[in-house]
Amino acid sequence: MKKWMVWLLVLFILALFSIYFFIPAKIAISRIIMARVTLNGEFRNISQQDKWEKWWHDADGKSHVLNEPFTFNGTTFRLTQIQNNIAGIEVEQDGLKLQSILHLISLTTDSTATQWQCELPAGNSPWSRLSAYYKAVEISKNMKGVLLNLKSFISDPKNVYEFTIFRTSILDTTMLSARFTSTAYPTTADIYSYCDVLNRSIQKQKG
Repeated sequence: MKKWMVWLLVLFILALFSIYFFIPAKIAISRIIMARVTLNGEFRNISQQDKWEKWWHDADGKSHVLNEPFTFNGTTFRLTQIQNNIAGIEVEQDGLKLQSILHLISLTTDSTATQWQCELPAGNSPWSRLSAYYKAVEISKNMKGVLLNLKSFISDPKNVYEFTIFRTSILDTTMLSARFTSTAYPTTADIYSYCDVLNRSIQKQKG
């Protein structure tokens, strides 16, 4: 019996050690997406909370109800501050309020990365750290859901610019030039004769 109790105590100590080792006092939550949209086009839809109405959906797919808090699967999000390409967003989960930073990074002319980060205090006791870990997982999942809603909306240029933009290609024009020398001032017949040479060269290039 004593041996069994010793092993139980060892397992308990190992479990506590694992909690302290793998779950820090502050849990970093970070999500990132990339979308084919200009940085300014995306920032307009983030920095003005009234524009959230256009792209916000809850986890069940329902659109946002006017004048109601912006919630996703029980987590509430509020725009609190705006800076250059940065938005401060308050995240509230079960009465706990966290300050998060959403940062836009321009990758190319029409491609933008969105990084969303916050920290969750986990406390000092193993129980509070374990509880904070599961809460962080839930918040991270909900932040991802919000970002995917945003990406789905801004990936359509019509939603961002209010008119349709499409990519296409056109045939390029090739110019063929040549010159010739003449001992006398060239006549009209000479010029037309050389133009015929150019036309035959063009036809040959076309195959």
